Amino acid sequence: MAILSSFIFQWRSLLRRQAFLQLDATFTAGASRPYNWRRKQLQGVHDLIQKHTDELVGAALKDSRLVRSEVLLELGAVLQTVKTELDNVIRSSKTTTKGSRAEVLGLFRQNQKIKQIQAPAGVILVTPHWAFPFVTTLGTLVSAYAAGDVAALYFPPSVASSVADILSKLLPRYIDQLSFAVLGLSQLSKQHAHLLEVLPSPSVAALKVGKDGSLNFDIPPAIAGALHGPSTVYVHQSALSRPGSSARKTEAKDIATAIVQAKLAFNGESPMAPWIAYFDEEVYDDIARELATAVARIGAGLQTATRNQEAESAKDMVDAILKDGAKALISGPLYILEDDVTKISKRNIPPGRVPFLLVSRVQSPDTAIDRMQAMPRLSAFYLFVKSKKFQTYVTEHVDSAVTVANSIPPSILVHPLSHTTAVQPVLSRDQAIVSASSPAAMIMSGSDMESKMLEAIKNSYIERLDEGPGTRMDFFEQVKLVYRGVQFVTLVSVGLGAWRLYNRFSR
Repeated sequence: MAILSSFIFQWRSLLRRQAFLQLDATFTAGASRPYNWRRKQLQGVHDLIQKHTDELVGAALKDSRLVRSEVLLELGAVLQTVKTELDNVIRSSKTTTKGSRAEVLGLFRQNQKIKQIQAPAGVILVTPHWAFPFVTTLGTLVSAYAAGDVAALYFPPSVASSVADILSKLLPRYIDQLSFAVLGLSQLSKQHAHLLEVLPSPSVAALKVGKDGSLNFDIPPAIAGALHGPSTVYVHQSALSRPGSSARKTEAKDIATAIVQAKLAFNGESPMAPWIAYFDEEVYDDIARELATAVARIGAGLQTATRNQEAESAKDMVDAILKDGAKALISGPLYILEDDVTKISKRNIPPGRVPFLLVSRVQSPDTAIDRMQAMPRLSAFYLFVKSKKFQTYVTEHVDSAVTVANSIPPSILVHPLSHTTAVQPVLSRDQAIVSASSPAAMIMSGSDMESKMLEAIKNSYIERLDEGPGTRMDFFEQVKLVYRGVQFVTLVSVGLGAWRLYNRFSR
């Protein structure tokens, strides 16, 4: 009996390792590298979505936190990703070589041809997010196939099992069955589970699969929001028409609607959704009024019971900020707090993913810029402004992964991995293929080589432009120069004054 139990245990362990070994074998055999194979997989995902939209939506909506319109937006975004990646695949297949010349100060010369390609990483592990069940599965799968990879979709317990079930059923009909695996926690060995359970979602990782089925990360995983800080909004006074005009209220409504929709969409889980907003003093009251209206209007169209429960989960954090001097403007399903501009950028709040927004009045663009420069690099910066002069000035001084003027596009919100993670280096790596016209060698040691190299270094020449010394004085040197200038002007003034007095009394 003990022998039978041991055999069954070993057999199950083998089956659990088999998925990763099969994926690694598929990639090692080169099946995923041809560009026509990549195109076929992308076309398959496109057909899957078009022909089974209702089934996919139905599976996603078994998670009561999701809403139909957002799931449809996800599927639309995946189809757009297919189109974009198809163009990239076609462009990559036409990569040409460029002529180049390798040289070391005239001592070594060789004509070369260089071809820059993107080499696929291999087996990709995709961990989806419950709020983005299809963009973080099918969307990431599309990008992996376009890069020439194979993929394992690992569904953590937080993602509805119905999504894993429908993809397990449909994917084999449309794409290469040996190029993917759909896995849950129960299908993993202890070693695999221990490694994968610690991954946040969404994330993308390149795996190194051992001959025994063991797993290691080839390079650090790409995790949503890991590279940058929060997303922010700044509304300049020029964004609204003059006070009293009929257009002013409509403009304020449009801006407030864009901000509230961004915060409430996808359960507030997008790292690209803003959580700090700066409004110029001249437009603050107009925008604040419309924010309250937008929350009431848009929140009523969502599953407010779920969203209010999420807002309640942030109440302790909200209370702490209120005790520190902030003022509550709106509560549930989205908290909006007015905070002091000197404190707002110092709040320790997870970017996105929290159902509230901090807003603050600012006196000028420079005040807003100063506060944003005090933060880590922004994930996204949304600027509302009509003045082209101020748009250029502000965008040049704010560092963000993406800056958008006069809009918060849903195409950014729906992709949690797009701008805030280094996904591409996980899926593929730059590779330069160099072909030399003929063999060339250079003696790299010996006294003769050293003398030639010293002579070459001595005679090295570059073109120069007369642009001054190209150096910059430090602060104290500048102060010293100003002091000497003032000293000189003072001495000259005293001398001229004494000369005038002498001439006046010597007459």
